[in-house]
Parts: sequence; structure tokens; C-alpha cells
Amino acid sequence: MPADGIPEADAIQTLRWTSHPIREESPFKSFLLVAVLTGVTAAADQTFPGPIDALLSFVLLAGCMSRYFAPTSYEIGQVGLVVSHLGRSRTFQWEGVGRVVVFPDGVFLSPFAHPSRLDRFRGCFVRTLGNAAVVQAIIQRQTGKPPRRNG
Repeated sequence: MPADGIPEADAIQTLRWTSHPIREESPFKSFLLVAVLTGVTAAADQTFPGPIDALLSFVLLAGCMSRYFAPTSYEIGQVGLVVSHLGRSRTFQWEGVGRVVVFPDGVFLSPFAHPSRLDRFRGCFVRTLGNAAVVQAIIQRQTGKPPRRNG
């Protein structure tokens, strides 16, 4: 193990963790999000006839915010990164990573070397909580891409 305390990429078999933002973020932020979701649902119930529209608005908004409400599991291995959320898994291979951008709460992996409008659809945001230094070091060693700071 090197002096920085982060294992060599070859020594790591697999690193797994789960991120569940509604539990990890401040209770006030979570309460505010649930209040907005409830308010929009109530407004839809008052605006449109019948409860179907309110239910539809609730389902659509909750679905859009599913990464906040439901846990996401990450697994870093020799071949790449596997992200699992709500029963769906997606794999990002290291050789397909074109750019690494570091944020305060995670790392964004993009297949493009330069910012693109398609980043949102093709890239992957990896939430790091408590293991940011290890995750960043492993990603840098595996991809060979120096991480860029957001901003």
C-alpha cells in the first residue's frame, strides 16, 4: 500500500458501496423536497378534474427524483464501474471514459474528452460519501485520466 493509504489499482478486487441521498443529506433538504412534491401533487389535484392527474404528477415527479429517494449501488472493479438502481444495472468500462470531473459530492465520468450536450445521457455521476479520495484515486489509476475540478 502506498504512503497515501490508498491501495494500488491492481490490489483492489472490487470496491462496493451504496448511496441513499435521502438518508445522507440534511433532514431539512429532504423535508423540503418531500414538501415540494406534496405541494405539486396537491396543486395538480386542485387544478385538474379527478385524482388520476394528481396521481400521475406524483408518479412522474417521484420517478424523476428516484436517485434521491431510492438507493444506488456502485461497484468498481478491474474492468469498470457497475451502477445499480431500482433493479437496473449499467456498466461503464474504463477504456470508454474520456473525461473525469470531480464535484464536492461525487465524480462524473463522461465518454467524451470535452464537455458535450450528450454528457447527461451518456455519462455517469458517482456519488461518493466518505470514500471520495479512494474512489477518485482508483478511477484515475484505472482510466489514466487526471480528474478535473468542477468550476
